Amino acid sequence: KALGMLTQKGSSFTASMLRDLESGQRTEHEHILGDMLKRAARHEIAIPLLEMAYTNMQIRQRGQD
Repeated sequence: KALGMLTQKGSSFTASMLRDLESGQRTEHEHILGDMLKRAARHEIAIPLLEMAYTNMQIRQRGQD
């Protein structure tokens, strides 16, 4: 149900991280993306797209500080 609300064309619902990012607020990317990166590293799983997303969020966050 949640996926449908977020992906429906014209939907006003968005992910909280996107809302925070767009409003210039601090995001929870470190807790969410950072944790997934740490878990993948422990299991030696390559996740290059997630690494790029995390890096992008780090850059954006530093630009807002």
